[in-house]
Parts: sequence; C-alpha cells; structure tokens
Amino acid sequence: MENETLFYAKTTINGRDIDLVFTEQQILDGVKSALTNSEFVCQMNPGNCWPVDKPKGCSFWQKLFNICDCKS
Repeated sequence: MENETLFYAKTTINGRDIDLVFTEQQILDGVKSALTNSEFVCQMNPGNCWPVDKPKGCSFWQKLFNICDCKS
C-alpha cells in the first residue's frame, strides 16, 4: 500500500463502532458490490437506492457516487 491514498470510514456493526481504512481500489470494489447487490442496499437503507447501470470511464468520485454519464 505504499504511496496509495487511504480513506477513513466509520460504521456500526452489531452495535459496535468499527474504524475502517480503505484504498481507492477497495472503495471502488465496495461500490461495485453495492451496485451489484442494489436490492440489499435498498433493504438496509431504503432512502439510498439508485439505478444499477454504472457509467464507464468516470473519475473516482464520479464512480463512487455514480453521478456521471461518461464515455469510455
């Protein structure tokens, strides 16, 4: 992980606070998993549903928030 940007997140699992540290690729992999499992995301957080069609060729933040209409 040398020279990689790290991102900090915090979540609660089974009532316990958990500190998390991710690389950019790990975050993108997690977003990909969320998009693939959108029904689970909607079940866990009903106000956070989105279309499962992910645009291609977007920047990191555009991919993360699935807000771009980029061409490859």
